[in-house]
Amino acid sequence: MHDVLTAIRHGRTLDTLADLRTPSGEHYLKSAEELARLPPADPVAAEQDPRTARAWAEGIRSAGELAAGCSVNLGFEQYRFPGFPVPRGETPFSYLSELCWSGARARYHPLTSAVVNRLAHELDVIERAGLAEFFLICWDLMRFAKEQRIPAQGRGSATSSIVSYTLGISRVEPIVHNLLFERFINPGRTTYPDVDIDFSSERREEVIQYVYERYGADHTGMVCNLVTYRARSAVREIGYALGFPRPLVDRVAKALETYDSVMVRRDLEAEGGFAQFFQRPGEGLPAEAEAAAAAEALGLVDGMGQLNTRMPLVGKVPPWRQPPQPEDPNAPRPFGWLRNMDGDDAARLGDEAPGGAAAGQSRPILLS
Repeated sequence: MHDVLTAIRHGRTLDTLADLRTPSGEHYLKSAEELARLPPADPVAAEQDPRTARAWAEGIRSAGELAAGCSVNLGFEQYRFPGFPVPRGETPFSYLSELCWSGARARYHPLTSAVVNRLAHELDVIERAGLAEFFLICWDLMRFAKEQRIPAQGRGSATSSIVSYTLGISRVEPIVHNLLFERFINPGRTTYPDVDIDFSSERREEVIQYVYERYGADHTGMVCNLVTYRARSAVREIGYALGFPRPLVDRVAKALETYDSVMVRRDLEAEGGFAQFFQRPGEGLPAEAEAAAAAEALGLVDGMGQLNTRMPLVGKVPPWRQPPQPEDPNAPRPFGWLRNMDGDDAARLGDEAPGGAAAGQSRPILLS
């Protein structure tokens, strides 16, 4: 399987891969059953040296018991914010409260009891959930984007929050539109909320670089997006790597009824259809397609995935540097960016249109 994936990666067939193939064809982690069949545990070796064979079997059994007794909790269910810097004498929550009440006074004239009660309630939920830093980070990104005149807009369930509105993350006024805060943050749920913020694709890199400067390059990294093969793509890649004629490979792939890689074995075991290609003398593709379907096809840099940590990244994950990109724009790239269309930057979000909001101000969005 390793040799097949290497052939796919280099765009070559197995018979031209001599310089890159593993000598033994065993470049993979073996199961306990496979280890138990290896020398010195095979019948011939065991008969010649039974003591070593027993020690080998005992070692495999002990390793299994040790693995079964291990318990690792990586703590992924708990967020660890990178540590948002707040003014001296402030806590993250007190600073967030100050920003929210200031934003409320600037946006509501007058500051009604409905606004006061809603904002106090949301802040109380946020404090008990320990999410003050989370909102400060989002506010800071929007603040930077506004200062640099980078089109940015919060969307999704975050628009149900008056905290998001007073911080300038969202421009949808939640009370007028009867939007429920519990749709965004519900005390009864164990999952954390997410705030979707769209930045101009043309200037998103400026925001990314700001995050690097704000939190430090050793605490910040882009998230890798591993793209896996779908079943038909895996069959095609496997077939080409093994040197089968392309017309045959295409026929086999089209005969596959499922797009899900985990269902390839089901189609292999079914009569007729896809399985018939494995029953013809001289034709057919081996079942490596099932494994290849779960292997990564491309490693992309997710243009919207960035990780920030309190401790240096090297203490948490093994970072990889992005390899140099080819000068030829048409050449295959091992890493790429995810870019979305902006729709002419959403008419600059209305801020630069005639009669738009004053500089530095945002208009509430009224939904019809």
